[in-house]
Amino acid sequence: MQEVKSQLPVQQLSNMVNDIKLYTLILVVLICFFYLSCENNFSKKIDTNNKIIMEDEYKWLPTECAPIYYPIRIHEGYFYTEDGTLIDIPSGGRTVHNGWGTLGSIYMVGPEMKPVPEKLVLTWMCYSENKFYSGKFDLPTRKIRQLFEEGYTDRRGVKETYSSIIVGMAPKGVISVWVMGAGLSHEVAHYKAIEVDIAWKEFNPDGIQDRDKYVSNRLNGMSDEIKLYLKENGVVNEKWDNLYRQRYKWKPVLEFEDEAYPSQIRIEHYNGEYLWLQTSNPFVTTFQERAVPSYIKLNWRDKNQQEYGTQMYFNEAEMFAIFKKIYQNPQVQQAELILRIDKYNSKLNLSIKGGDFSIPINPEKIKVYPLIH
Repeated sequence: MQEVKSQLPVQQLSNMVNDIKLYTLILVVLICFFYLSCENNFSKKIDTNNKIIMEDEYKWLPTECAPIYYPIRIHEGYFYTEDGTLIDIPSGGRTVHNGWGTLGSIYMVGPEMKPVPEKLVLTWMCYSENKFYSGKFDLPTRKIRQLFEEGYTDRRGVKETYSSIIVGMAPKGVISVWVMGAGLSHEVAHYKAIEVDIAWKEFNPDGIQDRDKYVSNRLNGMSDEIKLYLKENGVVNEKWDNLYRQRYKWKPVLEFEDEAYPSQIRIEHYNGEYLWLQTSNPFVTTFQERAVPSYIKLNWRDKNQQEYGTQMYFNEAEMFAIFKKIYQNPQVQQAELILRIDKYNSKLNLSIKGGDFSIPINPEKIKVYPLIH
């Protein structure tokens, strides 16, 4: 009996070979794409065993801040990064009092791309107390990295990420750390430094050697407003340590008596955080754990395409009292901060509402105005 051998047609074999070549090419392209992506997002580090370690790097700069009425001077400050690099926090002997959570000095420190910092080392003098504070602190590296990776959508509708890490120093050794981008900032850490003594010659080697005279000169060089504030209020730390950092679940709600199209909103909070985003941004429109607001700015267009803006500054004591009162009600778990614009685009009413409870808010200063380009 004759054996029958099965054979594939020549054309079918040719097609199979072409398919294998195509799949191989696609696989090579995908591998190259993955490799290049890794190259763009990671830097290669070589350990003691000559193995390659892949480490995240981001484009960020360090900067500093302090409360307006409590000037300080940094003696020593830097971040330790994951690869052991030291990144200096700008100092240069300057008096710092630019505002809590506010962007300070910007220097191009180290390489443009840097790993996430792991530790913060800081020593400074608080002029209003005539005291030094110092400490070494572990930073929430994972949290910072997550924020850098996630980024946010800015007020132009463009995906951005954070570009600065701010270190704030307040009386009694209080420290806060924020990550900030163009339109959004978050507090990521809060610490308490200890009081220390620094040899005066080390702190001010080429200047006045009388410590009390030096501090007095610095304080006398402040504005009359700052000097009067210190005289009337003295030195406190409860604000930056406790009061300012209280969070409540709330969101802004915009209401217009006539047809209107809101565009951008800026909210600054007492804890140093801020946002400046499109009013349609989910971070604006959803309930979030937020600090009490200190300032709000809103822009919108009416049905005739005329642009308007409003700015409002709040009384600190009144705002904290109002927020405390509304949330003391056990039925209130979250609240809406309602901004209601009248049909003439000339007046704004503000209130906070939780469930069936509502409290009117009277800003310390408010103005509504047409925008002229």
